[in-house]
Amino acid sequence: MTVRSRREVREAIADALATALAGQVQAVYPFAAADFEGRSPVVRVLSRGSARQPRGLGETMGVVVEFWVLFSQRRSGYTRRDAEDTLDALEQALAAWAEGAQNGALWTGVRYDGMSMVGQTPVVRGEAWLVEVVNLVVQVK
Repeated sequence: MTVRSRREVREAIADALATALAGQVQAVYPFAAADFEGRSPVVRVLSRGSARQPRGLGETMGVVVEFWVLFSQRRSGYTRRDAEDTLDALEQALAAWAEGAQNGALWTGVRYDGMSMVGQTPVVRGEAWLVEVVNLVVQVK
């Protein structure tokens, strides 16, 4: 059995989400990016932890998927409702991807780990963001 690194799994999940969410997000970062360079919406994919079983009995890894959506933009007419609608569409797309991604190159299963959390973050570079955090559990091959 190969012992996988969380980085390898995190980056594979980020690559898969970049494909699944193409046209819906402006960037998918496989790390805790802090500067989105004016892009919205964006996705960050982060490692959350590992559960490694002895003698090849399996590995489970936690992955965090964060959706970052600008809360509003007066200049463009983009409203808080638009932000909420975008966040809801992205979460639905993630759920659909997870449903169909049960046998990836590095995993045999992906599922939500509890309820996702939505909140408004502090202002970053003068702009307020709406963020949803989704915890995933990945059963690694």
